[in-house]
Amino acid sequence: EISMNQKIRNVAIIAHVDHGKTTLVDAMLKTSGTFRENEKIGLRVMDSNPLEAEKAILGEYFQFLSSHPVSSPFSLDALIIYGLKLQIKERVAAFSEEKGREEFDRLYRDIQNVITSRSDYGL
Repeated sequence: EISMNQKIRNVAIIAHVDHGKTTLVDAMLKTSGTFRENEKIGLRVMDSNPLEAEKAILGEYFQFLSSHPVSSPFSLDALIIYGLKLQIKERVAAFSEEKGREEFDRLYRDIQNVITSRSDYGL
């Protein structure tokens, strides 16, 4: 057991790409008292690469859009959100074409399932 006055010097985090390693380290650094209260730090401490920072921001934006309630799957707000999410997916796919394609295929299948289920009920 580690007491509060002991300091951890090294940490190893092993995970697949895009599974939150940077986010976890950022949270650990911020909560550990590594930075002074008056020290200005960015949204992502560990993302010094501009492309990684953009990817993180796009991920946050996608999560925000995903959490937005819509009245109906085919309402104007739902279509706008869907269009924005597709644009985000397209941009992120530029970072990882294979992963982006898998996600696009999953979204496409989900949409097909919704349309099929609605047509089964005469909607």
